[in-house]
Amino acid sequence: MSLNRRALVKHAMACALAGITMFGSAAQAQETARIGASQVGGVGYVIAVGISQLLQQHEGISSTVEPVGGSVASMFSLQAGKIDAALTNAIAASDLANGEGRFAERGATDIGLLALGQSSYRQVVVRAGAGIESAADLEGRTIVGIRPALPEVEQITHALLTAHGVDPASVNIVATTNTNEAVDALNIGTVDAAVVPGGAGASYLKQLAADGKIEFLDIAPDVAEAMLAEMHPALGVAMLPAGTYEGQANEVPVFDVPVYLVASAEMDADTAYGIVSAIFDNFDEFKTFHATAAEWRLPSDPKIPLHPGAARYLEEHGGS
Repeated sequence: MSLNRRALVKHAMACALAGITMFGSAAQAQETARIGASQVGGVGYVIAVGISQLLQQHEGISSTVEPVGGSVASMFSLQAGKIDAALTNAIAASDLANGEGRFAERGATDIGLLALGQSSYRQVVVRAGAGIESAADLEGRTIVGIRPALPEVEQITHALLTAHGVDPASVNIVATTNTNEAVDALNIGTVDAAVVPGGAGASYLKQLAADGKIEFLDIAPDVAEAMLAEMHPALGVAMLPAGTYEGQANEVPVFDVPVYLVASAEMDADTAYGIVSAIFDNFDEFKTFHATAAEWRLPSDPKIPLHPGAARYLEEHGGS
């Protein structure tokens, strides 16, 4: 449940106090902030470059953007001290903060949330003409349902099948290493379904839909909500509006993984404050960097502690 602005300030301060022992402090901002993001040209990289520009222009803090890879790779780089902040998804950030998932062996690392970014969806599509009306029809079929770098894809696949009475062992669940592989498989018809990551109206899904290659699997909203119990707690359910894709007559549930901007606990509060200020004090300019930048917002109900610098910004600006 979202918090109103005054409640948000109280929540932020509580989070900051809860994390006071894990975050250091400094009298002044550090000279350079290294921001990790996805590969060059990706949405995350474009937005990170925008943040870097605003940080230098409006806060006087030098900044570089490091294309370290996806969300998990960004968190490993943050853990290793190769970067100071990163764009990542809520699952990877939560796992790093709690020493779970891919970070169980190395252990937890203290990080703090700076901002909430755009939503990244996990969308369940089926091959057009495959005769798949519901997940119950996936028995004996082939689905792209494993992505090593995105463990939630496999969680969604298994939860979807079991929620519809299908034994996962009766389905040929195949793995891909990137989205293009899944898209190509759907395009040429070598798979019957796929759990595909991407924002609402992702270009590659738009093309498949326009070409009549895919349809969206019909999942009852209450079933989608119930599936969350079998998944990572950072996952949520959102409704994709009808008409987002050609031929999509009805709204459909998708699984929502928000983007986080996080920083190392070793980043001083002044630098963290400067990053948050650079974004939200210049939000009209920030929105010009990418269409999804308009979705960015101040933290609410975070899955990880707020960075003290972000909490200070909320204290000063969130109550007006």
